Amino acid sequence: MKKIWAFVLAAALLILPGCGGSPEPVTATETETVFLENGIAAAESEAPNIAEAPSPNSFYDSLPSEFVFSSGAGAWMTVMELKPDGSFTGSFSDSDMGVTGEGYPKGTVYKCDFSGKFSTPEQLSQYVYSAELEYLNLDGTPGDVYIEDETRYIYSEAYGFDNAGTFLFYLPGCPLEEVDEAFLSWVRINSSSVPPGVYGIYNVGGMTGFSGTDRDDAWIKEFAYNFSDCRSTLILSYSSVSQLIFLPEAGAAVISLSFDWKDDGQRSFLADDFRGTGEYTVDLDIGGDFRSVTVTVESLSGQSLEAWGGTSDGRLCAEYKYKMENQL
Repeated sequence: MKKIWAFVLAAALLILPGCGGSPEPVTATETETVFLENGIAAAESEAPNIAEAPSPNSFYDSLPSEFVFSSGAGAWMTVMELKPDGSFTGSFSDSDMGVTGEGYPKGTVYKCDFSGKFSTPEQLSQYVYSAELEYLNLDGTPGDVYIEDETRYIYSEAYGFDNAGTFLFYLPGCPLEEVDEAFLSWVRINSSSVPPGVYGIYNVGGMTGFSGTDRDDAWIKEFAYNFSDCRSTLILSYSSVSQLIFLPEAGAAVISLSFDWKDDGQRSFLADDFRGTGEYTVDLDIGGDFRSVTVTVESLSGQSLEAWGGTSDGRLCAEYKYKMENQL
């Protein structure tokens, strides 16, 4: 599901830092921003944040309160709400609106609400902790069925807790050499270590992976830039390819640049355009308060960026604003 949030703010004239030389900085008018579903993120301006080792008594309180298990595609998802004492509640839901029948023309939903608790954690390394699942309770009996509001609901197991026993907890800064490959099959990471603000929970027995993020961290921010009636979005993601998208006044993107964020400190990239206009160089200067990113982009084929305030031969230097700033 994609959610689109639109916000309109007054225009502001800005002299942008970090764009020294040609092209000249452009004037931005903040208008519409788009929130995309998958792993929207940006990186720290300095070296990765190294998580301080929490004590066993405060361990769960130091983690994000929400963890998600999902393939990133389809309609299924398991969400776990973690409490400071290691207890948790959660829900699994999988919708199949194409499976209908008498009394449920709106389709079928598989669901499971559950609760449980992890034991006191044991520290295995600087970035890895281990805990046991003390108990897991399900609301409802798997296989039971009821119909409500013309939809059939079928109780299921708590997906993600299959064969649950031992769980590993990965902290930010954890080298990928210490992360189980099965976890990385569920949570893609395009860097040499677990990124700043990102935490993982791995079910060893079921080989499933949950991920959670620190909502104050730059890795989960999206930045937007607007010029006249055209707009652009910068998405930096640890869990997918990163993107710099240029959109016209109406319609689909006309330039969609993709590049891999392979290192937490990397700031310069060579990006390919999915739309076929060639390669671009992309340089990022992230503000110290994570509220803006100065983006310098140049088309190696000379594709014009005039519609976004750039030059006719494909150069642009512009300030992209953090999405939440546009909501104020």
